[in-house]
Amino acid sequence: MKSARSNSDRDFSLGMGLSILERGLHADRPEEVMEGAGMLETILEEGLVSLKWESVVTLLAGLGYDSVGENNRARRLYLRLQRVSSPLPVSAILYGSLQVAKLFTESVANYGLRRLRELGSSLEVVIDFCKRGTDGS
Repeated sequence: MKSARSNSDRDFSLGMGLSILERGLHADRPEEVMEGAGMLETILEEGLVSLKWESVVTLLAGLGYDSVGENNRARRLYLRLQRVSSPLPVSAILYGSLQVAKLFTESVANYGLRRLRELGSSLEVVIDFCKRGTDGS
């Protein structure tokens, strides 16, 4: 029989949280998805993620909760995604533009929050920017 362990006894590593989340999603086990997303959220709250990866971990935890219908928990993380200090690390594929990466991060948060009007306007700017980048190459 498994013994219940407190949060301080658990291995709250990023790798462990991602592994549990991935395993739960792959095996369609909502309880594992919740455990993995919860672990990622705890890691964020404890400040155990570097600023560079905070947005990625926040997004993954939010998507994990969203995938099992935990909308309120997901919403809290999407709201946090709007306030992260570093956007999703996608500027390299967005022609090196940090501003467009911030807009893309905002678009992802708006998608999660179901703010379709805001999603449309910010995504339109990103798409127009990318079109200009490909036209100029």
